Amino acid sequence: MTPHEELIEMRQQFNYARRQPEAWIIFGMISFFLMMATLTRMILPRVFPSNGAERAVLSATVGTFTSVVSVEPKFPCSAHGIYIFGYRFFAGLAKAEYQTEGTVCWDIFKKRWEWSFRSKPTGEPQQPR
Repeated sequence: MTPHEELIEMRQQFNYARRQPEAWIIFGMISFFLMMATLTRMILPRVFPSNGAERAVLSATVGTFTSVVSVEPKFPCSAHGIYIFGYRFFAGLAKAEYQTEGTVCWDIFKKRWEWSFRSKPTGEPQQPR
């Protein structure tokens, strides 16, 4: 087959596939998941920065946590309900080197951060050296 004939055959296959609804459903699902991945990882963290979520957790639990160790975006988010966007975090407790896991979500209607803890503190307290 010549390159010209291959191109013609490829165009015919594309025109046939373009009329099939299954192809559009698959294309739509792939596009949706790619858009959600982009929205979750690139756009929403810039709109709702993680430092606001960290401040909300640390100010709501004054004296309990020393720092928020790790923060990662989460879409959708659930903390006492379902929210559009939030962060999953690990926080260190003040008196010992325990760590706890939680979720902090942005409530669009109340315009505030809602948070909950997913696990009890884990780890061993570090002995002074």
